[in-house]
Amino acid sequence: MEDAFLHIQSWFLINEELLSSMAAMLAVITGCLIGVTRFFRLFHRNPPPTAADLPVMADPQAEFDSTSPVSSASKRIIDNKHTIAVLPLRLLTSKGDEDYLATGIAEDIITSLSYSRLFPVISSATSFQYSVSESNLYKISEELKAKYVITGTIGRTQESLNLSIALADSGSQRQLWSERFSCQATDVFNLQEQVSEKIIGKLSPALRTAGMGSARRVAPKHSNAWDHVLRGIWYQGQHSGESNLQAITEFEKAIGIDSEFGYTYAVMAYAYHLRTYMGWSVSFQDDMRAADEYARKAISLDPDVAEAYLVLGLNALFVRKFDVAENMATTAVELNPCNGLCWLAIGLVALYRDRHEEAIEHFARVERLNPRDPLQWLFQVAASLAYFFKGDFDSSLHYARLAQTNPLGRVSGDLLEVASLSAKKRYEDASSLLAANPPKQRSWEFVLTRLPFENPARRQELVNHISQVNSTIFPQADHEIGYKAQ
Repeated sequence: MEDAFLHIQSWFLINEELLSSMAAMLAVITGCLIGVTRFFRLFHRNPPPTAADLPVMADPQAEFDSTSPVSSASKRIIDNKHTIAVLPLRLLTSKGDEDYLATGIAEDIITSLSYSRLFPVISSATSFQYSVSESNLYKISEELKAKYVITGTIGRTQESLNLSIALADSGSQRQLWSERFSCQATDVFNLQEQVSEKIIGKLSPALRTAGMGSARRVAPKHSNAWDHVLRGIWYQGQHSGESNLQAITEFEKAIGIDSEFGYTYAVMAYAYHLRTYMGWSVSFQDDMRAADEYARKAISLDPDVAEAYLVLGLNALFVRKFDVAENMATTAVELNPCNGLCWLAIGLVALYRDRHEEAIEHFARVERLNPRDPLQWLFQVAASLAYFFKGDFDSSLHYARLAQTNPLGRVSGDLLEVASLSAKKRYEDASSLLAANPPKQRSWEFVLTRLPFENPARRQELVNHISQVNSTIFPQADHEIGYKAQ
């Protein structure tokens, strides 16, 4: 045993230099590992980076968990600079009744691209306000903050459909890809899927299979059913009570032909929700019930349709089921983070639950994704409310005035402008506004009943500020101006 010990000791003495070098190397490796570990710990502890054009959250407590679905969806939007704008397709035929087809195909290309989750896509409500002839692509992309612009033409005969699509990089003014597609006149859905996949394939070949493979919606069994869906979507975009009913009629025809296509039920649910929100309902309760039932049917057929969860979230919020609303809105954002309405829904949940900083951040994303949406007035009213209860009355006043530029936002915008001016103690300015634009009888009370605050004191704050300017606007007892279930 002693001989063995002496042998080992001799070996250590002979190889002392080698052992010293190994020890030094081990120390360096250990130091590197510690540094890398600290770096990753720091990275994972911090919340996702915030885009420069979004408000900075002053209160760290207002930040939500960086591992949440909402934060992950937010990070995908913030980090991705490759936004796409799909401009309305130019119709090569003179038939007026073919407008729905050009609009519908472009709309569905937008939907398919957004479902891929690879690139943020500007909403159709915004991008369809442009046409290639009215301005050059660079100007359009600058206004929309879009790196890529998609344009195209469509022609239809009795037997076939011919589509020409071009993809351009707006920064370099270089056309990246163009292609012609043809199919039978009754096979529109598959044509749209081919176009969407080609676009994603050109922009990101490595991710095409994974992205489109999991994101593609289940195709309708009957192509003529899809034709009715496209017509309904076109009517929906007209934003009137009459066109809303026409949209519902087209969706009903589509369901009559193919009752297993989930997306039809989702757009039908949204049509009924719009009836309740815009005041087009003959029976509020019936339309609320229909919106809910169609949304649930859509999910039972296709659990990845974001629009169905969006409707369920907005309906639940309206009847003050806040936990359900938050869950549904979160799911909608996770499924389709490119849809500004999904961010609006989750922002409204945060607003009515007194998480004002979070709401403002969500509304900023709505403004970024839907910069020229006809529903912009709704985002602006919501932002004005969030800033008001945050105590930033200047910003609240700013958004209230923006909302007034749309006739649909005039009543809410006037109410919030008076409340903001009162909060700033500018009573004379508020009185002058009321004298110039007196509210119709009980119209402001109606607006207040549509604001489902979880904390009823928030509604009373608005009433108190307005009453300081004119106490006759709300003559009845304060408790009568609370939420009234329809």
